[in-house]
This record gives sequence, structure tokens and C-alpha cells, in this order.
Amino acid sequence: MCIDYRVLNNITVKNEYSLLWIQKCLDWIDKVWYLIKLNLTSDYYQVCITENDMKKTVFNTHYSKYEFTAMLFKLCNVLTTFQLMMNSILWNLLNKFCLIYLNNILIFFNSILNHQKHLWIILDILKKYKLYIKLSKCTVEMKTLKFCKHIVKQDTLQSVFIKISVIKNWSASKTAHYV
Repeated sequence: MCIDYRVLNNITVKNEYSLLWIQKCLDWIDKVWYLIKLNLTSDYYQVCITENDMKKTVFNTHYSKYEFTAMLFKLCNVLTTFQLMMNSILWNLLNKFCLIYLNNILIFFNSILNHQKHLWIILDILKKYKLYIKLSKCTVEMKTLKFCKHIVKQDTLQSVFIKISVIKNWSASKTAHYV
């Protein structure tokens, strides 16, 4: 089944909140020694729609009328709504030992002694808000990991080479028409 929400998206007031720049996020974690990456499962589907807004998601089938109770990826403002929700849940930890970019939570620390404490704080908060992580996408106690198309490791930050190799190998335009 395919539901077309273009009409609803066209009349929706767009959220003015902008997502963080990846580079700015990664600048905050310069010179960290240990990293943990948590990845939320079902991302946006964990965001409940308010009861007043559920009627806006109604769709009909041959059998009945249905309403969504969770955020749909096809709706505008989903990314910013999700980022705002995550920032508000973990606001007092941001940039101290935690960084959030959409469904990725990066926990960073310089001492292995802080590792468990910080991890449990984040996990308790996620549990309180009924947000779940996907264990297969999480990395714990790593000194090197991939985060938002970058490789983060001790004192170093690199772009994933495969992602930038296309740009590096791009041939120069021979005419002004292709510039």
C-alpha cells in the first residue's frame, strides 16, 4: 500500500530548526580516547503523534479507516522533529560526553572509568522514554569507529575514503558547458 502525503506536507508549517553540521559535531569530540556508538532502532517510528494530529494521517482501505500513532518517515519535519526530541531528552549531557545526530548517539570519554557510568546514564534515559537501540549497529569500547560517514579515532578524524574517492577521482571538465 502506498499513501501519498504530498498534500499534507504542502500545507504543513515547516519546522525552522536545522540539523547540526556533521563537522561541527565532530569538532566537539576532538582528542577523546574511548567511544561508544548507540544506534536507535525504528528511529522515527518511536516518536508518537499527538492525538489531535492523528486524524491528519487517516487512510482508508476496503475494510476500514486507519490512523497512524507514530511518526511517518514520509511526513515533512520528521528529521528535525526527531532531532529536537533527542536533544530535549539528552539536553543536559550534550557535548559533555554525548553527541546526537538523528538516530546515532555517540558517547565519548577520556577515562575508561567513566565508560560504564556514562553508558548507564544514557541507557536509563532511553529506557525512561521507551526508546530502543539496535544492538547489531552499536559499538562499545572502541578507540576507532564510523560515525556519520567519518572515521573517528584518537586525535584523528577522517572521511570514509570510499565516500570521498568519487570526488578525488572526478575528471576535470573540458568545456565551460559542464562547469
